[in-house]
Amino acid sequence: MKIKDVAKLIEESDSIVIFSHAYPDGDAYGSQIGLRETLKATYPNKKVFAVGSGLKNFYNLIGEMDIVDDETIKNSLTLLVDANEFNRFEDPRVTTGKNKILIDHHIQNNYDGFAVRIVNEKACSTCEIVCDLCRKLNLRFTPIAANALFLGLLTDSGRFQFAKDYASMFSTASFLIEQGAEPAELYKILNVVKEKDLLIRSFIFSKLIRYPEGLLFVYFSNDDIKRLEISSTNKAANFVNMIGNIENYPIWMIAAEDEEGNVKFEFRSNKYPVQPIALKYGGGGHEMAAGLTIKNCKKSQIDAVIADYLELLRGKK
Repeated sequence: MKIKDVAKLIEESDSIVIFSHAYPDGDAYGSQIGLRETLKATYPNKKVFAVGSGLKNFYNLIGEMDIVDDETIKNSLTLLVDANEFNRFEDPRVTTGKNKILIDHHIQNNYDGFAVRIVNEKACSTCEIVCDLCRKLNLRFTPIAANALFLGLLTDSGRFQFAKDYASMFSTASFLIEQGAEPAELYKILNVVKEKDLLIRSFIFSKLIRYPEGLLFVYFSNDDIKRLEISSTNKAANFVNMIGNIENYPIWMIAAEDEEGNVKFEFRSNKYPVQPIALKYGGGGHEMAAGLTIKNCKKSQIDAVIADYLELLRGKK
């Protein structure tokens, strides 16, 4: 029934705008562009837009984002991908659009305010869900759409390391390659290392705190972020994967402070669920990859988060 509902809303709409979360990653950007390109290819007379900052490194291969005026958004069908709460979306105008359709794979927080929800918490990426939806809607895939969706599949799976259903994930990957996705070209962009990133890596490993229970932790002060010329606290926190999968440390985390004293956390694990503790403090995400922001964060609050993960690890001994 949901597929029929989505198809009907698309057929009835002359204009469609696609939104995703703040600080977009490969899955957010890929979902937006994948949807935009399949819809445009199938319905050349419809106006279809993807708004937000996207991932500029991939603009030449996959495409740029759109600039859309307020009136157009108010009169457009709204597709929301890779987040499930309005305050997580990058463009605040997301609330003004019509007939909001949610497409997501995160653990449920709040699904109020959506006309239709296409949610699969077991999917490795939103791009998997988008690909499946586009196939069921008989939308036309282009090489650009295939590359965009493959990017999300690739990045949110940790380059095919994490999945609850590998057969489904690789089936989707195979289909997208048949539609024109070029994994080698995507890897070329993903594998680029900037010289200043080497300084950041050096900082991270010099500041790495090792807890004998099995937790790794790095803290970026706002002064650290400025000195290292990192563009944002979110960018700093997302270096969390640099300290992943070190032997005997099944959970790793990075915290980064902004100018207002807010602290952004990113948590990862290759063994134990980290999402429940993130949810306890107002965050969310996936079972093994979650995030959290604490406003006006005090050291005692950071200590409390760390203590919860240490307690989790002690319980697993």
